[in-house]
Amino acid sequence: MEDDDQHKNLNSVERVFIAMHDGMMKLYAEGKHMEWIGIAETLLTKANLPILIRARCHAMLSRRINNPFSVQRAERAVEILDVKVRGMVSAEVFPEGDLEEAQGLLGLAKEQSAAAEGCHKPASPVEDGEGEGQAGDQGERVLAEF
Repeated sequence: MEDDDQHKNLNSVERVFIAMHDGMMKLYAEGKHMEWIGIAETLLTKANLPILIRARCHAMLSRRINNPFSVQRAERAVEILDVKVRGMVSAEVFPEGDLEEAQGLLGLAKEQSAAAEGCHKPASPVEDGEGEGQAGDQGERVLAEF
């Protein structure tokens, strides 16, 4: 078994964290949003959570639309990856793809936050038919796959 060889030097707690991470990603792919969100939030309560899994949990939780903490979650994922992980590993093994994804999610979270703020601002007077717009109800959606 390839996974057994890959994780042979890990202790049982680290193996559980990896299994939970993998389960979270599978549930996300299956569209079971409440379940993967619950796993991500649970993992983040663990003080000894491996740092890369911590960054991925923050990145995943930043995908929640209309959540007031999405920007902060994405910022945290970028910070963990760009500062902490970068300082721990060599450039050859640095997870550049994870950082790029987290940066992209941060951009999306900021756009959605700005759009949501625009929807909640008091209506301004409309002059000459300009400024009319529609506020879409996006509900609790989740962005594209991580």
